[in-house]
Amino acid sequence: MTNKRMTFAQHYVHGIRGAIRHNAPAFAFSIMITSSYGMVASEERSPRVGDIYGFMAGGVLGFVVVLAVASAGFRTIAMEAERGRVLVIGSALAFGSTAVGLGAATLVGALLDGLLAWTLAPFAACVAFLSVLGLEFAIVEATQQ
Repeated sequence: MTNKRMTFAQHYVHGIRGAIRHNAPAFAFSIMITSSYGMVASEERSPRVGDIYGFMAGGVLGFVVVLAVASAGFRTIAMEAERGRVLVIGSALAFGSTAVGLGAATLVGALLDGLLAWTLAPFAACVAFLSVLGLEFAIVEATQQ
């Protein structure tokens, strides 16, 4: 195999692919959680300091619960890296998981008030987002075999 030098354009495309591979799921999550915050804020009064801490705690707890389930109670924590193609396609499909996460926050924000809404909306958004994102990745993985 020859060691051919890459052109600047090839380096650029390689850089974009790396940026997508390493950032797309986090970018989708950032959009979803920020939108969820806005949704709860539109349903509730302006947040107080405790509401913001509640929102943060609910979001973190959502991640912890999904990780606990996915790792059999933290007994199997080793995480395998997704293949590049699966990661890119799965990330491209993240619109569904992002929309479902925001929908969960919207529902909780509409049904609950106060600190309960501020805490449970991000929890529901995280659980919904991660669950659907996992489904999106599973579908892509199954179709790429």
